[in-house]
Amino acid sequence: AGGGGVRVPPPAIPSPTELGRLTLDEVFVYKIPPLKTASGHRADEWGLANPALTGVLKAVQCDDTMYLRLYEEAKTGESGVGSSQSVTTELRLFGECPIRLGDGKFLPHFLEPVVDSSRYFVLRVQAQNSNKHAYVGIGFREREAAFSLKATLQDFEGYVNRQRRAEKMQEQAATAADSGGGGADSGGEGARDPAEDDVALSLQPMEDLSLKGKIRIDLKAGKARKPKPRAGVATAGGLLAPPPTGGGGGGGG
Repeated sequence: AGGGGVRVPPPAIPSPTELGRLTLDEVFVYKIPPLKTASGHRADEWGLANPALTGVLKAVQCDDTMYLRLYEEAKTGESGVGSSQSVTTELRLFGECPIRLGDGKFLPHFLEPVVDSSRYFVLRVQAQNSNKHAYVGIGFREREAAFSLKATLQDFEGYVNRQRRAEKMQEQAATAADSGGGGADSGGEGARDPAEDDVALSLQPMEDLSLKGKIRIDLKAGKARKPKPRAGVATAGGLLAPPPTGGGGGGGG
């Protein structure tokens, strides 16, 4: 019989949940020259006062992948006249760096610090639908922003390492269970539970380590040695000047 019916679509595959880890409202983006020496990139060669873009950086985690996304603020319209005029803007994706650790790839493969500043980095930007990539320079006006970015990535690295250790332990436990001796059904002794050893040790009597009889201990007083004063920390030379207030990207440091 050819009765009609309602076609039920297959359930949609849920997309992985994205978790926002960090938003930095000001990031300077630079076009960088080719690497000249093996020692690394230098921010003072980028023309820090004239960034190619001043935008927003967001760090978003999706399972075991961290995405560093650069956005540019684009004007979408204007309303009002004179002093009451307002401008509407939106964030448009400029570039993205997917960070997937493993296979010999560590954090510096994706985000490499420069050698002359703690606030500037080289970011590996990859096209969303291909493996094509390019390198851009990024920097921040304040050291706190750079520190927040590094701390976020270190937390992500720790999360990935813990996940992989847990998976490895599960695989080892499954392999041990599959290759272990027979249980009660096969008449074998079976694999020994390590917890049984812990219980057996806890039931053993503790050795008496107390001091017996009367014991005299003489303590000779001596002159206390005064701590030597620490040498003053010299200010680091050769660092780039701090950025100017307002305007461009400023210097390193």
